[in-house]
Amino acid sequence: MSSETLRLFIAIPIDEQLREQLTEQSRLLKSNLHFQKWTHPEDYHITLKFLGDTSVHKIQQIKKLLYDVALATEPFELRGKGWGTFGSQTSPNVLWASVSTEE
Repeated sequence: MSSETLRLFIAIPIDEQLREQLTEQSRLLKSNLHFQKWTHPEDYHITLKFLGDTSVHKIQQIKKLLYDVALATEPFELRGKGWGTFGSQTSPNVLWASVSTEE
């Protein structure tokens, strides 16, 4: 049995309207926050759960469980809510946007 792992997380894509809003807002923030690398808008997503190093042998099982959950889940709308960072306040390393189902 191989001990090969992949670093995984569970995420959902965002729609084009929210992607455009986040892109515009992050463009405005770039003058105040100096990250070495900014995430490309096509890579924006909502992280639901960080799985970390996961055995490649479990991937099919995880995909099946997620498929079953997706089938049982009603559609919902999200709106951008605010911004935050991970890392120190003087030198943050991750910019994130929060979302909410409320207006």
